[in-house]
Amino acid sequence: MSKQKYDGRPTRAQYFLMRAVTVLLGLGLLGSVCLGAGSPEGGQKSRRFRLELLGGYALLDPGDLNLLSESNDRFQEFSYEAYYDYLRQNNLLRSWSKEGAGQRPTVNSALLPGLRLKYFLFDFLAVSAGFQYLRGGGARDLTFVYTRNELSEERYVETLTATPYQLSIEAVLASIGLHFSKKIGRSMTAEGFLAAGPLWAVCRYKSSWTYAWVIRGPNYTWTPFDSTGLLEMDGSGRGFFWEMGARLELPLAGRIKSFLEAGYARQVVDSVSGGGRELQGQSSESWEGKWQIQKETVTAPWGLLDLRTPSNRQRERVETENFRLDLSGFRLRLGLSLAF
Repeated sequence: MSKQKYDGRPTRAQYFLMRAVTVLLGLGLLGSVCLGAGSPEGGQKSRRFRLELLGGYALLDPGDLNLLSESNDRFQEFSYEAYYDYLRQNNLLRSWSKEGAGQRPTVNSALLPGLRLKYFLFDFLAVSAGFQYLRGGGARDLTFVYTRNELSEERYVETLTATPYQLSIEAVLASIGLHFSKKIGRSMTAEGFLAAGPLWAVCRYKSSWTYAWVIRGPNYTWTPFDSTGLLEMDGSGRGFFWEMGARLELPLAGRIKSFLEAGYARQVVDSVSGGGRELQGQSSESWEGKWQIQKETVTAPWGLLDLRTPSNRQRERVETENFRLDLSGFRLRLGLSLAF
């Protein structure tokens, strides 16, 4: 495998994401100024444009990406807890215990701010163009301490930390949409909508870890081994999304209305590529590659462990599956609409 320099520069998708977020914030600020200058409803029939600011919450389940945390959890449990149980059951260990703080994060939700411009072709039908920014996952500090009480009366203490352990996603979505609306009662409006467009997505993984093995005896304490390391990978890709949903809208003040939206979006990136690097002690390695799910079986005297681990680090003679970054899910949004 050829080694390449990993310089941390943003990918094309990341560059677009940063530019789009900057534009979104600027337009959002402009919209806020307009909202602050709301005026009476007069001439509403001629006001066919709507500027809408949205903020919401999305439920996600990118199963392929979340396999990273699941695989790390299962490998740690196999390497320590299953191993210690094996030693104790074979009278090779008096007892063992585990203490921990923190849990490896998974991506299961995201914040969803956005901006939309609508134009009413008729009183019941509008078209729109919009941008949305999606961000989910996060970073946590983890600590695991395993204590083994040996037959020799020594105590082995193994401490693992990850500061941080990060798993996160970001995406920018550009859309065009159709909106069908109908008055309900004197002031409420109901709407159904369908939108679609391209999406640019990024996923990131980082684990900055330490390991220390300390032996404590009746009159001594020493450290046979300790180590530090870093493993990080990122990936980006493009895809297509669509969303559909419904909303209720109520007048708020003058030309300003408030609304509540609920819907579902299918957002899938079928091919993700990016860079990675690993530091361990004095050695380092960097690479570029396509994300895949690598399948392997770990064999030990105390059992077998089948793992499916996503990675963009290419390995020979390892069975792989396709990796998809699936950001589909239900979402709920609140917003303000300004007629002009």
